Amino acid sequence: MYERESIEKLMQDLFMLKSVHETGETYYNKTKIWNQKDYGWHNPLFPPEYRRCCLNEKKFQMDASCDLYYLMACYYEKITGRKAPNNFEINRLWKDYVVQHTSDWLPVYQTAWIHLIEDCTRWQNKYRIQNAMELLNTKETKILNS
Repeated sequence: MYERESIEKLMQDLFMLKSVHETGETYYNKTKIWNQKDYGWHNPLFPPEYRRCCLNEKKFQMDASCDLYYLMACYYEKITGRKAPNNFEINRLWKDYVVQHTSDWLPVYQTAWIHLIEDCTRWQNKYRIQNAMELLNTKETKILNS
């Protein structure tokens, strides 16, 4: 994806999620891919708590941070052309891949993307950015949107 195109698409997606999150709802758990529980336990696009529930056949309670996890894992794949790591915190090579695949981008944009992906894909959801409103207020999003 190209720099400006990627940023514009991210902003569209974040404003769509913001409108959903403001109502207290979530978005991606209502899509077809989320409801394929047979495969959810090994899909690295899904947040870890969802994967654990699929694996253990437990009911999953979605929150807005899960939407952000899924969104940013998908953007990682779009930007790099690589499969998302199963754990962004353990496999740190993903940052190198972002830099490699965005070598024609401004360094400030590369750094902002890395921070957004990192802050939305933490293993424990309590340490993630919690919703699209919060994400839109980060300095990284403001940098990308300038």
